Amino acid sequence: MPEVQTIITDLRKVLPGLKITGFWSDIPSFRDIKKEVVGKKIMKLELRGKNILIVLSENKILLIHQRMTGHLLYGKWKFQGKELKSLISGPLLKDPQNRFIHLILGLSNGKQLALSDLRKFAKVLVWPADKLDQLPEIAKLGPEPLEPSFSLGKFREILKKKSGKIKVVLMNQEVISGIGNIYSDEILWEAGIHPLARAERLDDNDLKMIFHAIKKVLNKAIKAHTLMLVDMGLSFHEALEQLKTAFRGKNTKLGKLVICSKMGTEKSKIYYDYIENLMGAEIYPPFCIIIPSELHFIEGEALNLVSEKTR
Repeated sequence: MPEVQTIITDLRKVLPGLKITGFWSDIPSFRDIKKEVVGKKIMKLELRGKNILIVLSENKILLIHQRMTGHLLYGKWKFQGKELKSLISGPLLKDPQNRFIHLILGLSNGKQLALSDLRKFAKVLVWPADKLDQLPEIAKLGPEPLEPSFSLGKFREILKKKSGKIKVVLMNQEVISGIGNIYSDEILWEAGIHPLARAERLDDNDLKMIFHAIKKVLNKAIKAHTLMLVDMGLSFHEALEQLKTAFRGKNTKLGKLVICSKMGTEKSKIYYDYIENLMGAEIYPPFCIIIPSELHFIEGEALNLVSEKTR
């Protein structure tokens, strides 16, 4: 769930207020929704379990479940012969995982929202917004663990009705929404509870530890999101100036940045330093700017070892 939340957070910065102006898909079941979404305005984005809900005008919701290999991309694509190619260089063009485009929504700002899905497992559908609770994919989901209404009391009430291995119970989307295999392990490690412990044998203190671990682990995972800016149509130094302007006056301090210069070439280089020191660095396209979250000390040491000197 945290990885889907970071997608929602990023798309909320660019999609609300835009109209869907175009539609393309090579999956027959997806094509049925074209008439339902083209011309509609994107009002907001919400998350329910691992379902991305794009709320549209005229009482419509576009639901996208990325499943195992699907992921949303924001950029611009064009057919070159029979092959779709990104018009934006960097990972959108060069990352092999981004070449399996099966859905494109044209947007009123000239950009596009695309779904890349290697195994074509993703689900896409349109549903009346006022009947969302009647949609089977939504109706069967348990409560959202990071919603304010998800209290310790509610958690205890839910768990006391369940039996079985606690790890399996936590991963049951009908019990609690959005906790998968990796996060269930991290939550139970944090709580000091064995994954094979029986849920029906846990006492109130055990449940309290798990509840607080859920909040801590999931919130930490969301905050661990790393922003990457790639070939923004600006020179490197213009991009740094815009970053400085964006962070000026905010409570968030801009720490060290990771810069990749000449990506995908034999002359590629990595820089890891503060923005003030990077202003004088010679960075060449294609480049990207990564704003990392808090790094493990080993990650920081590794970056320092491979980084080029900026001064």
